[in-house]
Amino acid sequence: IAENEAQAAKAARVPTGKAPKVDAVAKDVREDSDNLRKEYNAVPEVKALGEVSIAREKLRKAATNATPAGDLTLVYSFMKMQDPGSTVRESEFAMAASAGDYGDKIQGAVQKIVNGERLTPDQRADFVAQSEDFFNAHKSAADLAVQRYDEIATRRGVDTRDVTCSAAAPDDKKARRMERIKQLRTQGVDKDQARAILQSEGLL
Repeated sequence: IAENEAQAAKAARVPTGKAPKVDAVAKDVREDSDNLRKEYNAVPEVKALGEVSIAREKLRKAATNATPAGDLTLVYSFMKMQDPGSTVRESEFAMAASAGDYGDKIQGAVQKIVNGERLTPDQRADFVAQSEDFFNAHKSAADLAVQRYDEIATRRGVDTRDVTCSAAAPDDKKARRMERIKQLRTQGVDKDQARAILQSEGLL
């Protein structure tokens, strides 16, 4: 018995020269998920939503900064949400906006800021409320791409989280509502108007 155990142990130590077999199915799934993710990220509506989301966060933060610089960032971010593909830099924005390149609403706001004035709380609230409309419109367009690629991923046996991240943790609506209320208070918005804004933004 001892001799047999010794021979078995010796055989176990002898290399066979064969590499571990790669799981071809798992490899195909990884390649599928990588390719689908690249396709999904290149969809124009998805790319636009990414840029709009960044501009939205900048706008929401700027809305709490009642200074000329904060107001200019707010209006610039609003413009970026209207035109996500714009290559105009914030340092160039005031001149272009003053010339009326982005319409009367933005032109009037920028001229006021350039003249040393600040936007009123109502103006800031209006920009924020309209920005949510832009965001929701872009999100609705991108959601169609999410649905389409989720369906493709499911048919191919790929986890949708590896393609569209659609199974990520849900948005914390309560936290966003509390943050929004804080912003509106900072802007001096009264209770009734704040409630109307929260309702229009889907936070109530």
